[in-house]
Amino acid sequence: MVTLGVVLLIIGIAFLASGVIGLRGSTSTIKVFNQSSPGEYVCSEILLNSSSSIIVRSPPSVGGLVPALDINLVNSTNLSSYALSSSSTVAGTETYTSITGNYYYVIFSSTQPNTRFAITSGSLGTIAALGLLTLAGIVFIIIGIILAILGAFRKPKGQRKKDEYEYKYPTPS
Repeated sequence: MVTLGVVLLIIGIAFLASGVIGLRGSTSTIKVFNQSSPGEYVCSEILLNSSSSIIVRSPPSVGGLVPALDINLVNSTNLSSYALSSSSTVAGTETYTSITGNYYYVIFSSTQPNTRFAITSGSLGTIAALGLLTLAGIVFIIIGIILAILGAFRKPKGQRKKDEYEYKYPTPS
């Protein structure tokens, strides 16, 4: 049982490392917005390829993803004319998928925004698979540790118990 625990622990570490490395290489997070003029906050330029997606958490009431060419034309009253529509909005999260080009995320607010977003360089399916690989690694590590501990404290399989006859008349060796 100790051996099985150690094997699962090693597999779990490999899964976890692979998932984390894959996720780190395919996602980046932006949470800093610079105030370009009073009440206008802009993130750094975002370069997207065809397999990129943007996931915005806590989207602002007045804000959006604007093409880089239009950044100087945008203000709080005409933002909706320039901002892209999100692909989906679920539980306070906006998702933009299958877009290419250079963009800025612009927010109009009287205070520093607390909006955060993640940019993925792969498909969302790939990101989900890497997340599941990481989760499987964590589960395997936990199971491996439990089995190794149980195996270490488990009594080894002993020989069968001798009956009364064998004690009285031991076999010659």
